Amino acid sequence: MKKSLFVGLMILSNMIFAQNSTKESIIKSLIGTHDLNSISAFMGANTMVNYDKSKGVWKGFMSMIMMGRRDGEKIKITPDVLRKLNTMKIIVNEDLSMTLSCNNSTLAYVPFKADGMVLNIKEAFNDESQYGLDKIKPELTFSEGELFLYAQDALDENENLSYDIAEVGPNSMVISYSLKDRTLKVLLCVKEGGGAADYFFKKKVVTKN
Repeated sequence: MKKSLFVGLMILSNMIFAQNSTKESIIKSLIGTHDLNSISAFMGANTMVNYDKSKGVWKGFMSMIMMGRRDGEKIKITPDVLRKLNTMKIIVNEDLSMTLSCNNSTLAYVPFKADGMVLNIKEAFNDESQYGLDKIKPELTFSEGELFLYAQDALDENENLSYDIAEVGPNSMVISYSLKDRTLKVLLCVKEGGGAADYFFKKKVVTKN
C-alpha cells in the first residue's frame, strides 16, 4: 500500500514538475526519432483493435461484442500493414519542429510554437465529442497531464489509407505529449464520434559503439 502510494505521488510530482516546465524545455528533451510502439482503437458500438510491438515483433488483436460476450481474434498482419507499422514515426528536429511520417510520406509538419498549439483546422472543435475535441483552442498548451501540440481536421480521405492502420476512417488528427507516460500520441478520429485510434510513439534509443 505504502509502495503504491509512493509511486503514485512520484508520478504526480513528475507531472506537476513537467507541467511547470516550459514547452520549449520539454520539447528539447524530445529531440530525436520516436518510433510507433502501439495502437489502440475502437470503431462503431463495440469493436476494438490493438497493435503492440514487443521485442521488435508486431502483433494485432481485434475484438467485438457478440451475443453479450466479447470475442476476439488475432489480426493477420500483411506485408503492407507491417511496412506502415515499421515506418510510422515522429521526428523532433533541432529547431523543435516535428514531422509525422509513414512510408516516407509526410503526414503532418508541426513548427515550434512557444505558446499554444498549432492549428490547421477549417471548423472549430466545438462538438463536445467524447474525444474532448471541444477543448482544442489556439491558446491550449497543457491540459490534464498532456502537452497539446497540433490539430488538423478535414483530412483527405484518399490519402488517409496510407496511414490509417486501424481502419477507423479518420477526418481529424491531434498530436500531444503525455507527461505521465513520456510518449508522443497521435489521435486519429472521426470528428463526429464514429471511431478513434491512439497511436503511441516512444523515443528511439541510440546506442553508441
